[in-house]
Amino acid sequence: MSVLKERLTQKIEEWRPRITRLLKDHGDVVVDEVTIAKALGGMRGLKSLVTD
Repeated sequence: MSVLKERLTQKIEEWRPRITRLLKDHGDVVVDEVTIAKALGGMRGLKSLVTD
């Protein structure tokens, strides 16, 4: 596996519990007309960009 792919895999594994906790604790919080659950659950029909 390439060095970049290994680093990305490591970072993703580090962030996964944080994203899971964010969704569990704040999934129903309204951000304008978009909820956290919609933002992390597929973004269908929404104009936005989620980055780390």
